[in-house]
Amino acid sequence: MKRFLLAIIILLSSIGLQAQDKECNRLFIHMKNKSKVYIMDRIDSLSFVNLSNTNNLMLYQSNGIFEKISLDNIDSLIFKNVEGKVAADVNIVDYTINSITLDITRTKSCVSFKMACLPYNSISYMKDDEIAEFINDNVSNAYSQNFSKAEITGLNLIPNTEYVIATVGIDEYNLLCDVVKAKFTTPSEDLLGNPKVEVTIIENNLYDCTLKFTPNSDVSRYWALIGEAGSIENQYKMFASSFGWGNMGDMIEDWGYNEYTKEEIIEYTDLNPNTVYEIYIQTRDKNDVRAPYKIFKFKTQSTGGEGIAKVDITLGEYTLEEWYNDEGNLEMLPSQFLTFTPNDQTSAYRFNVILATNYKDDVEGYQEDLCSDPFMPTIGWFQYEAITTDFQIDPNTSCVAIAAAKNINDEWGPVTELFFKTPSEMPSKTIKKRNIDIIPELKVLSK
Repeated sequence: MKRFLLAIIILLSSIGLQAQDKECNRLFIHMKNKSKVYIMDRIDSLSFVNLSNTNNLMLYQSNGIFEKISLDNIDSLIFKNVEGKVAADVNIVDYTINSITLDITRTKSCVSFKMACLPYNSISYMKDDEIAEFINDNVSNAYSQNFSKAEITGLNLIPNTEYVIATVGIDEYNLLCDVVKAKFTTPSEDLLGNPKVEVTIIENNLYDCTLKFTPNSDVSRYWALIGEAGSIENQYKMFASSFGWGNMGDMIEDWGYNEYTKEEIIEYTDLNPNTVYEIYIQTRDKNDVRAPYKIFKFKTQSTGGEGIAKVDITLGEYTLEEWYNDEGNLEMLPSQFLTFTPNDQTSAYRFNVILATNYKDDVEGYQEDLCSDPFMPTIGWFQYEAITTDFQIDPNTSCVAIAAAKNINDEWGPVTELFFKTPSEMPSKTIKKRNIDIIPELKVLSK
C-alpha cells in the first residue's frame, strides 16, 4: 500500500505540468469494478484524505462536483491525450420563423455531437459546462457526421427574439467537451399599419408624474412598464430565464399589469426627485401582432444644486416607543430619536446608525457603503427632505450616526459623524409613535 501511495503521489504531482504543456489532457482512473475518465483542465485539485481509517482520493472539479474514491479500489491511473479542440462548429446559412439552414463541421477529435436550438435568455446565465450538461440531459440524438446546408423545420419560433444554436462535442471517451454557440434573431412579423402610442406629460413634480397615453387607430391594445433608467433592462437580464420571457415584449406585457385599449391618463407616484425614468410601451396591431416596443423617457423635478452637499445630524429625545420584538409582538422599548437635515445643495442623501466599536473597526467600509447607489431601484435607499426618526437602542450604548449627501451632479459630499451614548437608565416617558419606516424595501416596477 505504501508503494502504491507513493506511485500515486508521483503521478498526481505531475498533473499540473502535463496539463500546462498539453502532453496529456485526459485522466483515467481504473477501479476494480469500473473506470472513469476526466478532462484534466476541469480538475481543480486532487488530494488524499484519511476518513475512518480509510485512505481516499478526493477529486475536485471546476463545476463544484467532487468525488471520494477509496485507494483500495483504485487499480491504476493512466494519462492520455486527445488532440486539439473537440467541437462541432456551426454556420447559420439562413433562417425564418419556422426553419433554420445551417452547416455543421466536426473537428478532428470530435467523434459525435449533440445540438439544440434554445432561446438565448434560457442559457445566457450558464457556463459552457452547464450548457453541455443541459443539452446532454435534454437531447437524445447524437450525430457522428458533418452537415452541409441541413434544414431544421417545424420550429414555430417567436418573432423578434434572440435564439442560439448550441452544440456540444463528444470525444472518443464519450466525454462532453467544447460548446459552440451561434446566435441569431428571428424576424418580426408583418404589421397591419403603424401601431404606436403618443405620450404627453401633463404634470411633473418631485415625487410624481402624470402622463397621457394616446394610441392611434392601428393599436388594438397596449401596455406600459415604468422604471428608473436602465433598471428594466437589468431586470430583464436577471429574470428572463426564470420567468420564461423570450424577449422584452414578454416582460412588458407580463409586468405592465394593466392592458389598455384607449386613451389613458396615468399618475405615477412614489418617484424619486432628479431621476430619469423610462416607460417601455408595448403595442399590438389590429391582427394582434406585436409591434417593436418603444421607450419614453422623462426626468422628475430636481432638488439641490452643484455645490457641496452635506447633512447635519441632531440628537433628539431618548424615549420609550413601540417596537416589534423577536416574537412579532409590539413592546415598549428604548428609542433614540435623531434628526437628519440636508443642506440646499443636496439632491439625495443616506444615513445609518452603527455601534461605535463596529464603526471604528471599519470606518472606510461603512462610509463606502453609505455613499453608494442601489443595485436595483429600492424604496428607502435615498432620502430627500429633513427627517426625524428613531432607532431602538438599549441604555448605556455607544453609537455613531453617519450621513452623506450628493448634489445634483451625483457628486458625494463629506460624511457627517455624530458619536453619542444613550443614557444609562431606561427612559420613562413616551412621545408620539414613529411614522417613518427607514427599512429599505424592494421597489417593484409598476405603473
